[in-house]
Amino acid sequence: MGATPTQVQAVMDLGLLSIDGTDTAETAAFNASYGEFYQGEVNDPYQVAAAVAKLVEPVSMTLAATDAALDIGAGSKLVDQLVVTGVDFSGASLTFANLTLVSSDTGVVTVDMAGLVTAVADGSANIIGTTVNGISSSVDYTVETTV
Repeated sequence: MGATPTQVQAVMDLGLLSIDGTDTAETAAFNASYGEFYQGEVNDPYQVAAAVAKLVEPVSMTLAATDAALDIGAGSKLVDQLVVTGVDFSGASLTFANLTLVSSDTGVVTVDMAGLVTAVADGSANIIGTTVNGISSSVDYTVETTV
């Protein structure tokens, strides 16, 4: 399965793919069978872009809470900042831009795409982060009201 024209353009913009006048692409492509890089010339720039895109897929990811106990009482701690750790195949660190974040119960906690978790009401909920290639991690939160 090839990459979309938008993905091909993004890879070209990064300087990872160039197409000469005969529609031949020359780039570093990933050989999944052997886990090695090779220089190659191919006639389908979409396949090359898909191979290059594979290089930036996450290979590991974990989420952690700064403080998983939130309080909605007076003088309380209403928010927490998630921390993401992990790398892609090239070794670059992941950011929240690499993830989809969801709350298992938005009536207890919500999460934005920058990893900011906000207490809503008493209870327990999980925040689940998932990468584009399906690696996931979760953090358990407990919200209580103190007086």
